[in-house]
Amino acid sequence: DPWLPITGNSTVAAVGRGLVLAATTGGFRYDCTEIRALPPRIARARFTGPQVQGTVQFTQTDPTSPTTMDVSLVLPSGTAEYTYVITETSPPTLPLDCDGTGAVFNPFGLSSSMSLSCNTSSTADQCPVGALSARIGPLVPDPATGLATVSALDPALMLSGPLSIVERGLVIMDAFGSRIACARIELRPARTATAVFTASTSSSSGATISGQVSFQQASPTSIAMVTVSLQGLATRAGAIAIVLGTCERPGSLWGLNG
Repeated sequence: DPWLPITGNSTVAAVGRGLVLAATTGGFRYDCTEIRALPPRIARARFTGPQVQGTVQFTQTDPTSPTTMDVSLVLPSGTAEYTYVITETSPPTLPLDCDGTGAVFNPFGLSSSMSLSCNTSSTADQCPVGALSARIGPLVPDPATGLATVSALDPALMLSGPLSIVERGLVIMDAFGSRIACARIELRPARTATAVFTASTSSSSGATISGQVSFQQASPTSIAMVTVSLQGLATRAGAIAIVLGTCERPGSLWGLNG
């Protein structure tokens, strides 16, 4: 949603703004909660050519949550699929030495035989963390454009702590195993706001609603992503609205222009 900035003077997470669950007709408000800003971690590997262009972005809302990986890469034509892995070390800035990034990131020391046999059906403890193609699937470019996209939720990828993939390398390999491109995985600034509904019964409606609504924006100029995960709604609430004021004294609908 381009109308939900997470930063700046018009942020949805400013003090005094709340999120309301209301009936589609009549406007009856079943529940509300404050929108609070949270600091997620976002890391990105950026490829600038000549053979590969695009980004691989990793987003983790907190240290215990799985990481979302979003791939958008333009790859050379003529190859049906490519392998991509996270390596132990990141490539040096100049010269860009993809062969010098080390082996596949394998913090649990899995044996070579286990690494060779792991596939998309394997559990997280049966494959090296960095074996992305083996665990998630290869990069398959569009024959016409060369664009390969992947979106996956991965609990094995950490963006903080001793198992972090930050400051490691991301390497693209062709069908012959040659390393054709690499990039450093680097942290980037981001902003997240979350409205959390606790599992308490509303005295006005009798509805027991729990869960959260999250707003995420990678940069001040990018479009915000809204993720809704709520339980206990049944058929009670048909609308979600951001309002001025607190839950005790809710006000009018919030808008960028006041």
